[in-house]
Order: sequence, then structure tokens, then C-alpha cells
Amino acid sequence: MSDVGKHPEKYGVALAQAFGSLDGAPSGADNAEIIKNILSETRNMDDHVRELQAQAQESQNEITALRENLEASKRAAMTDELTGLPDRRSFDDKLAELAAAAGAGGTPLSLVISDIDHFKKFDNVHGRQMGDQVLRLVGKTLKDGVKGRDLAARYGGEKFALILPETENRGAQSLAENRRKTLASRKLAKKGSTETLSAVTMPFGVTEHIIGETVETFIARTDAHMYRAKHDGRNRVSTGIGMPEIRKAG
Repeated sequence: MSDVGKHPEKYGVALAQAFGSLDGAPSGADNAEIIKNILSETRNMDDHVRELQAQAQESQNEITALRENLEASKRAAMTDELTGLPDRRSFDDKLAELAAAAGAGGTPLSLVISDIDHFKKFDNVHGRQMGDQVLRLVGKTLKDGVKGRDLAARYGGEKFALILPETENRGAQSLAENRRKTLASRKLAKKGSTETLSAVTMPFGVTEHIIGETVETFIARTDAHMYRAKHDGRNRVSTGIGMPEIRKAG
């Protein structure tokens, strides 16, 4: 960049000198030599401009590559490595953004939270690799059920979440029920074996955002409904407006 102004300045000086020489030139032969020098300086300037254009394009390509790498690194930093889903940080950011938009625009926003039934026991009995396979299966099943601005995320451990903008409670409940049945119908088998394992089941909590409530309360209500579904027998969907009452057995 420090060289950008040097060549035009030099070219301007050369032109000024040439025009001065033309004014005082006594003969046509001298004029021809001066014009020859002007053409030479002009060619040099043209070469320099082309070089600058090439350098500018190269710099632009480097900037574009750096920007793409930065975006890729940012996505990787907010993506769960095992399932490929957005992680808890990404979930928190997106839910806060969409809750604010829903409150401002008066549009519906629903949240689904679920976790895997008896996952720790399954992980201990069948091993870490099978446990990872279950997590990947759940992640894919949930992701396959969303579209557009919807977000499927790994909330943490064996817990997952779905953020459903512009979706009322009834639609969110229907989607959760669909994902529950789809997941329960899939069978897992040990690698290199025909032995099938028990179906993967999940309780789902579903709530719709209430205008004015905090994101923390929204999550807590949804999480409470998920625990109600777990308490009521697992592998089911629980939904409602307020905090659910969970009765103790017996």
C-alpha cells in the first residue's frame, strides 16, 4: 500500500516535465523524442496499474478465504462434535434471539426438551461406542424432523432440544410426537452382530413461549414438562402452559 502513490506521483512529474519540454522544444525531432518518452512512461504506468489490480484481487481472495475460515471456526466452536448439532451455547444464543423477536412481533415460539431414557444404564451395559451411536441416532432423528428456521440442538449430555419459531403449542406437540414414534421404531444392532438392542425412547416436554417471560423461565417450564413425561411412564409427550404438578407415587 505504501507503494501505491509513488508511481502516479512519478508519472505526474514525468508528464509535467514533458509538457514543459514541449512548450520550449525548438524542432519536430525533439517533439518526437519527448512524445516517445511520454508513451514509455504511460506504458510503465499501465503496467503498474495492472500489477496493482492483480495484487488487489489476490488480497481480496485472501480476505474472502480468511472470512470463510473464521466462519467455519465459529461454527465448529458452537457445534457438538459427536452429533453435528448446534451445542448448548448456540442453543442459548438462538433461543434468546428468537424469544426477543417473538415478543416484539407477537409471533408464536415453541420449545421442546427431551432426554434419552435409561441412557447411563445403556452406556454402562453396552459400552461407550454404542452410547455414542445412540446419541448420533437421536441427533439425526431430531434434525430430520425440523426445517427452515427451526433448530435441533444437543442441550447437554443425553438431553436434546428443539426451538420452533412461528410454531404454536399444538404444532410443536405434533412434531414431538412424530419424532418420539420415529425414534422408538428404529432398532439398534451391535456392529458385526445380528443382535438387536432395545428401542431408544425419550420423554418430551413441550411449551409455548409466554410474552414477557424470561428465557430461563421458558426453559424451566419446558424442562419440567419433560420430567413430568418421564415421571408418568417415559416415552411420551407432556405439554401445558404453566408448571406441571408431578405427583409422587404411592
